[in-house]
Amino acid sequence: MKKYKWTLLITSVITLLPVLLGLIFRNHLPEILPIHFGLDGRADAYIDSVAAFLLISPILFVFHWICILSTLKDKRNRAQNPKVIRMVLWIIPTITLFISGLYVFMAFEKYDSIGCWAFLLMGLAFILIGNYLPKCQRNYTIGIKIKWTLESEENWNKTHRFAGKMWVIGGIAMLFGAFLPEKAIIYALLPFIFIMVFPPFLYSWLYYKKQLKDGSYDKEIEKLTAPSKTAIAAVSVFMILVIGFAMFLMFTGDIDFICSEEALQIKASYSGDLSLPYDEIEDIQLIEDFNGGSRIFGFASARLLMGTFGTDELGKYTRYTYKRCDTCVKIDTKNGIVVIGGKDEAASRSIYETLLEKTGLGEKADESN
Repeated sequence: MKKYKWTLLITSVITLLPVLLGLIFRNHLPEILPIHFGLDGRADAYIDSVAAFLLISPILFVFHWICILSTLKDKRNRAQNPKVIRMVLWIIPTITLFISGLYVFMAFEKYDSIGCWAFLLMGLAFILIGNYLPKCQRNYTIGIKIKWTLESEENWNKTHRFAGKMWVIGGIAMLFGAFLPEKAIIYALLPFIFIMVFPPFLYSWLYYKKQLKDGSYDKEIEKLTAPSKTAIAAVSVFMILVIGFAMFLMFTGDIDFICSEEALQIKASYSGDLSLPYDEIEDIQLIEDFNGGSRIFGFASARLLMGTFGTDELGKYTRYTYKRCDTCVKIDTKNGIVVIGGKDEAASRSIYETLLEKTGLGEKADESN
């Protein structure tokens, strides 16, 4: 590991750099940034902009060090081509820079589509990795690790030379594909990846059959080296942290509904906040035993249901409710439907009555009666 200490230091700093950027520019960022994109390449879910910089980077940093430990602790990588090792060490930092740069671009250019940029990044990645695959020596962490390549040095070398050519050609094709229409890009992604990934597996199997036929197959597989205690401890700690974090999200969080003078303010844990001006609210209904339909994208736990949902009756709508309360308030606005709900039925009814008063819709209903 000492051989790559400066690379490890630089890549680790770069992976954590977005945290610093988020703190420096927090007052200049928009309130929310996209975190998920639909099949049309357009953003359909958002996250608090500061949280986007502060949360994603540490998660990638953990994955970065998992890659480092698993790669450098593999004894067969001690004689690995240094260029291949450095390529692996730069994968997560490159992804971090791409995501951070995309977020900054979206924040200041108001651009909410990702298809073109994702295709460009993947195209460049396939070209780069394709160039290094033929240089990759047999090991258990890097490369095409299937039965026939691990059992035969010759099969490994032939398969990786073939895969390298396929990935370079495919990467160049993806660069041109980035200029396809937005919807076409998304549907072209899986075929592109399939064409580049499946043929090397097939080639390895066919070459294995050829070796068996001409008697040149010599099984050379070595006994897998047991994982080191350091690697086991690192993975165990990571899994404990992930499970603990998931359990924390599952049973915590709140939604606050604040009826100010001008708008209904919705402030939610683990999701972007929402403001509904009263003059944009067209109708309000209290619904008991609300059937929320299915979640399209968003946050769902044992306590909260938030994000984009859909039903046959309402179509696609935005939801901010507590899971254990079936009494909800449906709000029709000029920009779509929003469904909200308190911790219990009494809280939902209170929100409903307050909104009727603030919007004046309650008085209109009385006059019509």
